[in-house]
Amino acid sequence: MKRIMCSALAAAMVLMAAGCSGEADTAKDANTTAASSVTAPGVTAPTESSAALVDNLVDQNIGDVYYSVPQTWLKYSSHDTDNEGENIAYHLSDDSSVDDGAFVMVTITYDQGVTEDNAQQRIDAAAEAVENMDWIRGCETATSTIDDRYCAELTFFRVGDSGDDEVRDTRLYILPVYGTGKLLITASAKTEADRDLQADCDTIIDTLEIWD
Repeated sequence: MKRIMCSALAAAMVLMAAGCSGEADTAKDANTTAASSVTAPGVTAPTESSAALVDNLVDQNIGDVYYSVPQTWLKYSSHDTDNEGENIAYHLSDDSSVDDGAFVMVTITYDQGVTEDNAQQRIDAAAEAVENMDWIRGCETATSTIDDRYCAELTFFRVGDSGDDEVRDTRLYILPVYGTGKLLITASAKTEADRDLQADCDTIIDTLEIWD
């Protein structure tokens, strides 16, 4: 799983050199790990939304990006990537009988030159770089607007690396965080699992607040 998540991070963070270190925090259970968050210095975290209270979600943030996730999502890692960005990954099931390998990753890549004026150009370039990766197949790209921001939406499947014949379905959203860089939301699972990756992404997108 760790190697698979590294591959997904490499696709998502196409404009930076990213590492993938860190082990799961086994000292905390799914509820307490997912519920932990850090407030950016000088920023007051949004109060918990009514949706979070109703749907048993917990508030999270990465930099100035705030969102909520289900308590059952187990936070796997949260770390800087060689001062080029930050990512948080969540396992979507802690049930050992489920073998879909599903996870969602929220990533910020640092690029302070991203502005409202050049956001579409920067996002399109990042999407094109993902499309051209040699281990990606069947990539389809659409554009939309999320939180009044230009967004690229990519769906593709990942072919196995050398010695790995596993195929994974992946959905990736790329949108700007002005003055900071790009926000990437990646959902992935084994193809044979037939998982609703759109619903996994929507869990974050529907509660997304970007304070830039």
